[in-house]
Amino acid sequence: MEKDLFQLRDEQYYNDLNQQEDVVRDFFKQNRLQGLLIGCPQKVDIKSKPNLPFIVSEKRSFKDIREVPYDKFAVVCAIDLDRGISYTNLLEQIPDNIIFKPTEGQEKPIPEGTTFQFKVYDLRERLPLPWEITNLLVTIFLNDIYSNRAYVTLSENNMTSEAVSAEITKELTGKPQPMVNFQEEAPYPCYSKVSDSPREPDKPGIALSCKQSFSIENKEPFILSGSFLVPVFPHEQTMQADGQSPSAIVPVSLLVSGTHQEIVGTLNFNVPTKATIDNTGKQPRVKGYFTLNLKQYFKFEETPQQYTLYVFSRELLSKVQFQLVK
Repeated sequence: MEKDLFQLRDEQYYNDLNQQEDVVRDFFKQNRLQGLLIGCPQKVDIKSKPNLPFIVSEKRSFKDIREVPYDKFAVVCAIDLDRGISYTNLLEQIPDNIIFKPTEGQEKPIPEGTTFQFKVYDLRERLPLPWEITNLLVTIFLNDIYSNRAYVTLSENNMTSEAVSAEITKELTGKPQPMVNFQEEAPYPCYSKVSDSPREPDKPGIALSCKQSFSIENKEPFILSGSFLVPVFPHEQTMQADGQSPSAIVPVSLLVSGTHQEIVGTLNFNVPTKATIDNTGKQPRVKGYFTLNLKQYFKFEETPQQYTLYVFSRELLSKVQFQLVK
């Protein structure tokens, strides 16, 4: 019987979820946890279920909540693990007339200790998810912290997650690859190793490199360089191993948020690589590089603040932070 992090069964997500608040609160208490946790049904039948309910719970200090309010900064992200696409949005729908900046000199004293919050959402209401079979990975990002990562299989006819992946791979294999211009050097983006490229990971992962601070006044580009070693699916391989043409097109996603600018933006892009695909393990994998000027894709406020940038390719996740200064 499928159970989630909180040991809730799938069918309990389709009853009154608010009745489970004490269960979740006890989970935090028994495991002596603080932070941000989510729960989702493990499998959802898309023919009989029109929605995807999920729990978001947090136990944080009053100080942390004052500095990073959940209802302003929380971002929900669902990654389609089979297609490599991410969907993101603010978790809360903020009315235009809400202002989060407290009046100077009138802030209430911050209490000591921690507080607990529990809320229920529908993922289909928060994200433009195609209601089709796939495997999803759901995460809540809150500036420089993020929740546990919850897996959900959107299924039909009781298909397993493995069967869903096999069906999608079969559907996509042989279809035309995305058109990507392979840039060897600037102008950006470029997809070859450059002087600022970080060392390639020895095991599956993503390595990132950027300056620790950028100036508002001198209008410099915001350059991000990355290297990766990631699993590659059959439909992402080009079957060309001549060293001149891309051997694979790898899906990569970016999410940027700031300490004042709640969500700067998100980006799904395809990274071509000419590296030889490694077929020695259980799943083929490939190395690659990218270098971007973040200003080409995101509009940054001209307010000094700290930004957190997440880069992910399916389950693999990495982050880097930088300051925007005068």
